[in-house]
Amino acid sequence: MIYLDSNGKICRKKADKVDFVFVNEVKNRELQGITLIGYELIKRGYTVEYVNAWHELHRSGKRVSAKVAVLFEGYNNKVIRFALSFIERCDKALNMQWEQLLNPRCLEDDSLYYLKGDAKRIYHCAWG
Repeated sequence: MIYLDSNGKICRKKADKVDFVFVNEVKNRELQGITLIGYELIKRGYTVEYVNAWHELHRSGKRVSAKVAVLFEGYNNKVIRFALSFIERCDKALNMQWEQLLNPRCLEDDSLYYLKGDAKRIYHCAWG
């Protein structure tokens, strides 16, 4: 968990539950954005953890629980389950993939971007 101590210094310690966990896939594409968002959350008093999916895939350590899981994509059940597999449990999931903006093509049932299954149950936030 990453947090600010009473002196305003950023600290890190192991924790079983945090407020926000950011699951990222491609470090060089996603890390700058999520660390900026995470730092703002830390300044506001929340605890934050970062998990790289491909690093954790080869590790069998204890997984963190979170109030909110911020995912790198949320197209369909398979992708959402993969992203959430690195977290013990979460209360809410948020998809922050900028490519998943709604457009007329999204309304077609066979489109990759068409929200179905678990993708209808998570929150989607376009950013980039």
